[in-house]
Amino acid sequence: MYGLQIIEEAARRSQGLFQTQIGSLYPVLYKLWKNGYIAPYEVPSDKYMNRVYYSITDKGRDYLRLLTKQFNDVMYGISLVLKGSQTDNE
Repeated sequence: MYGLQIIEEAARRSQGLFQTQIGSLYPVLYKLWKNGYIAPYEVPSDKYMNRVYYSITDKGRDYLRLLTKQFNDVMYGISLVLKGSQTDNE
């Protein structure tokens, strides 16, 4: 996907709960590229500039799995805390 597609897809998948500005996305994409998690490639456009698309690399997939596990662990911990607070009398 290219930058604007990424923003639109994130908003669509989150039912509008996750929205970001294009200017916030590109520093993140640069950092992901610099670390080898994504790979950019240019596609000629019929407009003024070539369009840059980004694809996830194998290293990026591994990193995504790690982040997903960490996120799920944190969410599980939060659910335990909240569950305990519902049974507390204080």
